[in-house]
Amino acid sequence: MPAHLEGLRIALADRYMVERELGHGGNAVVYLARDLRHPRQVAIKVLSPELAQSVQTERFLREIEIAAGLTHPNILPLYDSGEADGFLYYVMPYVEGASLRIRLIRERQLSLDEALQLAGEVADALSYAHSHDVIHRDIKPENILLSSGHALVADFGIARAITAAGGDRLTQTGLIVGTPGYMSPEQAAGSEQLDGRSDIYSLACVLYEMLGGEPPHTGPTPQAILARQLVGEIRSLVPLRSSVTPRLDRVIRRALAPAAADRYPTAQAFAAAVGDAQRAPRQWGLQVPRRAALAGAVAAGFVLAGIWLGIQSLGGGVRDPRLGLAVFPFRASSAGARDWSEALPDLLATALEGTPGVRVADPWSLWRPLRPSRGAVAESPDRVDAERLAARAGARRFVLGSVTQVGGRLELNVRVYRAGLVESLHAFAVTAPPESLAALVQRVAVEVLGRVWERERIPGVPRIESYATHSADALKAYLLAKEAMRRGLVDSADAAIDRALALDSTFSLALVEATRIKSWAQFMRAQPYAGLLELAQRAVRYSDSLNERNQMRARAMLASARTDGVATAEALGRILQRDSTDLEAWELLAYCDLAYGWQYGRGAPEAEVANEHVLVLDSTDVPALARAAHLAASSEDAGRVRREIERLSRADTTNSLVRGGLWSLRALVASDADFPTLADRVSGAPPAEWLQVLRQLRAHRPERAELLLDRVRRAAGPGFPTRVAIGASAQVAVAE
Repeated sequence: MPAHLEGLRIALADRYMVERELGHGGNAVVYLARDLRHPRQVAIKVLSPELAQSVQTERFLREIEIAAGLTHPNILPLYDSGEADGFLYYVMPYVEGASLRIRLIRERQLSLDEALQLAGEVADALSYAHSHDVIHRDIKPENILLSSGHALVADFGIARAITAAGGDRLTQTGLIVGTPGYMSPEQAAGSEQLDGRSDIYSLACVLYEMLGGEPPHTGPTPQAILARQLVGEIRSLVPLRSSVTPRLDRVIRRALAPAAADRYPTAQAFAAAVGDAQRAPRQWGLQVPRRAALAGAVAAGFVLAGIWLGIQSLGGGVRDPRLGLAVFPFRASSAGARDWSEALPDLLATALEGTPGVRVADPWSLWRPLRPSRGAVAESPDRVDAERLAARAGARRFVLGSVTQVGGRLELNVRVYRAGLVESLHAFAVTAPPESLAALVQRVAVEVLGRVWERERIPGVPRIESYATHSADALKAYLLAKEAMRRGLVDSADAAIDRALALDSTFSLALVEATRIKSWAQFMRAQPYAGLLELAQRAVRYSDSLNERNQMRARAMLASARTDGVATAEALGRILQRDSTDLEAWELLAYCDLAYGWQYGRGAPEAEVANEHVLVLDSTDVPALARAAHLAASSEDAGRVRREIERLSRADTTNSLVRGGLWSLRALVASDADFPTLADRVSGAPPAEWLQVLRQLRAHRPERAELLLDRVRRAAGPGFPTRVAIGASAQVAVAE
């Protein structure tokens, strides 16, 4: 209820001459007044009686002094504040221009140039205030005043002062600090841990309204608005305004992400992204230069979280004081041994890697040239090829062997070589039943190390049982999961790792691998895996007995699950400092640069560098090929997209990740005449494939996403649930 004008005049008569009401809202009334000490007009904002009774006066005035210290050309200064006869008030300059709200009521939409200019000025004001630890909490058109064509942000720090001074009494009275439709989801949910990203969300709402004519989320009640915010479904601005490019639309959508971690980290970063989208619009079908010269970035090297990675050319050896060792796939000498040809040497490499003073070449990249076809099991090389591949990985000792399964026993014949020698250093055989797999590999590891170690005091090989599992079935399922993941069979890997953990829930190696597999599985299904953080925490909890590489990998996955990009990059930096051929570390780094690179000064160009390292190590790596497709789509360079289509077409096109990537890229560059036919074909594909297409179209060509979603709904039938098709839109939005 508005404060009584006459009562206010009497209360402030010694300082201000209150003339008339300028406007009012639910929590305050604004009056025009004349400052008697300094001949000037001012605006006095008086809190409503209900709000004034809910806050502690001294705390409110103390908090508001912080806002009074802000000095910025786009912030409306605070002249005075106080309490008089029950009126709690603060004083600001009187601005003769209209507020942005009045302007929008009159015109509904602003020109693109003016909207971006005003948003940039508000972002500058927010950036300054945030650097002084002041969050606005109520950015909306009413609080953006227009003076001589420029923005002035009013009420800085007022919401914070009210919240700090109100405490629990605000909650009890049901008063809301902030404005539904502009508040971030975390603010609407009552979070006390707000930061600048909450203001960025509000500013994005205002920018969306300046361009689209209404806020991104509307509803009959605050609860309805919050529900729509949490779903994350936002209508694209591209069909509403021809002047809005898909690139600018994506920038605004990112700032409106339901999760604060997915938004721009700072107001300055948001403003820069808006400016870049306006200065350098890109259109599909036009050739544009790549954002970064990949070769120059690789040649320059890079620093990750303060750790210099002395990474050499991947074609040469790695300088490392440790003993370099390479373990190759074993030759299967019987039909039943085929399942063990990769699994046993993989576990042997893990066992030897945990030995102090030993560096084992990463099997993933080492074995890539040994696969006769895409997705096939790697073959055992001859001595000459093995020596060449080992040298490329920086290893002068290498292990070859064969495996035979006769009856209920496995027999391994192992040969140990040193570069430059035709004859093996040592050859031996061991046998054991499959249920004694860990003990079998342990014996081989000890024997190998004893033959290749040329220094005094041979180090002990950590016992596999200490970090693996006592369950032979769990161990085999884990090894099958790793092999499936190397071949890009994500669903098979997911099922196998689930079996391993069902048999032994404390299996530390499997827990580390599971975090990686589940991350990819959730990407494939466009469904967040709710247990990923808990899984990563368990992996770290049981990682004490693992070798250093796997301990760091566990920490990297936990940091990634916590969206802590800096900690993720630090852990990956240490892994790559030890071994620049670690394919899995490069792969996670590429993801980290894309998802969290803004936290440590990296982004898509650096992600591309890391991803190309993966493809140099293994040109058939399906996750890296899928990421390359994503990066090509993000470039909005039609020529680059077509080149990536050619590369993907040479990959394993039976893989759903590859097929989804191909569908996505073709959908982006198809002509308007051809796209409906393509959409019909995509709608008949498995959900794991059309969800990838829908994700890319929503990000880069939202008008086509709606058409595809319509086709998917029509295609729904037996075995292809309608609810999947209908829920896809919200599902993808939340997953991103």
